[in-house]
Amino acid sequence: MAMSYGQLGLLAEARGDPAVALDWVVRCIALFPEFPHPATGPGPRHLFRLTAALGLPALESSWQRCTGTPLPPPIRSAVIAANNKQ
Repeated sequence: MAMSYGQLGLLAEARGDPAVALDWVVRCIALFPEFPHPATGPGPRHLFRLTAALGLPALESSWQRCTGTPLPPPIRSAVIAANNKQ
C-alpha cells in the first residue's frame, strides 16, 4: 500500500498537482509509526522535496487533513534538517 501511495503521489506531481502529490506521500509515510520506514521506499525523499517546494505549512495542513493528527515532531525535524542541507 505504501508503494502504491508513493506512486500515486508521483503521478499527481507529473500531472501538475503538487498539493495532491504531497497528500499521497503523507499517506505513504503515515502508514508506519517510525520514520523513515524501509517499506516507504523513496517516500521520505519525495516528502522532503515536495515540502521544500510547497513549504512547511503545506505539509502541516496535508498531514492534518490526511491523518487527522498534527505533524509529528520527528517528521517535522527531519524535514527541516533535510531542507537545511539543500
